[in-house]
Amino acid sequence: MSNLDDFIPGPKLKYQVCSCALSPSRLPSLDYALNPYVGCSHNCTYCYAPNILKIDRSAWNDVKVKSGISKLLSKELKTKRGVIGLGTVTDPYQPIESVIHNTRQCLQEISKEDLPVSLLTKSDLAIRDLNLYANLTRAEIGFSISTDDEHSKFFEKDVPLPSKRLAAAKEFVDIGLNVYILIGPTIYGITDKSDSLINDIADSGIKRVMVDRLNLRPGLSDTLENILPFSSINSDQVSNLIKFRCKSAGIKVEDVF
Repeated sequence: MSNLDDFIPGPKLKYQVCSCALSPSRLPSLDYALNPYVGCSHNCTYCYAPNILKIDRSAWNDVKVKSGISKLLSKELKTKRGVIGLGTVTDPYQPIESVIHNTRQCLQEISKEDLPVSLLTKSDLAIRDLNLYANLTRAEIGFSISTDDEHSKFFEKDVPLPSKRLAAAKEFVDIGLNVYILIGPTIYGITDKSDSLINDIADSGIKRVMVDRLNLRPGLSDTLENILPFSSINSDQVSNLIKFRCKSAGIKVEDVF
């Protein structure tokens, strides 16, 4: 545990006592949200989670580990039933998970009750827990990819490359699990330039894609203007193009909301 800071880009790791493991979810098809960490070290330029949680964007990379979350989850699972969304506002497989194992410990508790889980991540670290997902009666695995390797560095500088995420997704597909790719946020001049992305998804055996248009929440416009001229960001146009490419490739496509 002495080298934790090596896994965390940015400020020193902190802990936060967990008072509630499962929060009611307002997302479609999810009953509860389970987020093993507060904040995220992935440092995605377009991240909207700080706005949802009303946390200053400058402090979002100051990751806090929810201490005791798996034990609390074990108690809550005795009375709470429904679909659990794993990673709704923070990535459950950000780098610190490789050391802390909050996500894995929570999955072990969930597997005892065999409750349905819907995972969303940007990390290939998820394959570490492939056996746990495989033993669940109902598990949905989602990998978020906004572009190809060449362009991802502009928006996701501390995230595993899209090619690694797609390779991880294929491992889940190969054992028969329900896997989807979330393409988002769609950004004009970036997502639409990833000509091989849809073909790579199709070749991996993934049959379902969800498309998430760019939502310019407060503070995001200024952040993205440092990378692209704001006038060039046309998310609707790109989303429609991605949907067309998916349908042409025989992939089922739907909007996130």
